[in-house]
Amino acid sequence: MKSAFKFCVFVVSVGFAASALAAADAPAGSGPNPYSDCGIGAALFPKTPVGAVISNVIWDVGTTAVTSAVSSPQTCSGKKVAAAEFILRTYAALEEEAVVGRGDHLASALTLMGCGAGDHQKVFDGLQADLGSVMDVKVDAAMNQVEKSSRIYNLLQKNISESSTCSA
Repeated sequence: MKSAFKFCVFVVSVGFAASALAAADAPAGSGPNPYSDCGIGAALFPKTPVGAVISNVIWDVGTTAVTSAVSSPQTCSGKKVAAAEFILRTYAALEEEAVVGRGDHLASALTLMGCGAGDHQKVFDGLQADLGSVMDVKVDAAMNQVEKSSRIYNLLQKNISESSTCSA
C-alpha cells in the first residue's frame, strides 16, 4: 500500500514538473511559471529551472510556489528572489542591524533590492520605526524564521517604495 502511494505521488510530481517545464516558454506577459520562477525552488536553483521545479514539488507539492505566483507574482524572479533568499539566510544579523538602524547586511539586502546607497539611511530609519511598532515578544516567539524574514522583506519593500529614488 505504501509503495502504491509513493508511486502515485511520484507520478503526480512528474506530471507537475512536466507541465511546469512546458509552461516555462509561455508568451511574455503571461506571468511567472510558479514551479520554476517562484517558491523555494526558484530561490535555491535560480539558473536551473528543472532543479527549481523538482525542489518545489518535493518541498510541498508546489503549494508555496503557486501561492507566491498568484498573490505576489512580482516576487517570483530576479533580484527580489535573490533578496528574499539573502534575508532568509542572514535573518539573525538583519534583525540586530534593523534594531540599531544600520549595518552591512541591511545595506546588502537593499543593494540586492535595487536601492542605491544614497537612500539606505532613509530606508533604515523607516524600517527601524516600522519594526518598533510591529514587534511583539509573544507574537515573535510564535513566528518561524520564514515568517520573520517575510516581515523584514515586506517592511523593506514598503520603505523602498516610499523612498524617492529607490527602484526595487
